[in-house]
Amino acid sequence: MEQQQPVFDTLAALLAEHFDLDRARLTPETTFGDLEMDSLALMEMLVVAESELGMVLSDTDNDLDSDSTLAEAAALMERLGVGGPRPAEQAAP
Repeated sequence: MEQQQPVFDTLAALLAEHFDLDRARLTPETTFGDLEMDSLALMEMLVVAESELGMVLSDTDNDLDSDSTLAEAAALMERLGVGGPRPAEQAAP
């Protein structure tokens, strides 16, 4: 999980910002069902992630559902090449 932490933090920030979720509720073990996110909300999250993080998701990549944990979503994002903080979260030069 240590390697996924930056990706998890990026995912949690995205969820908190775009879905108005309390960051304190977002743990690696939290499921999308716990957050009351249905399949439509999951697709919206993936579209936002593609747009903001530059990841490209094919139809075969998405195996997330309401029982998936945020750690599983972070692992998927990591496989797709997402890593580290979003550009807006990086310190200014």
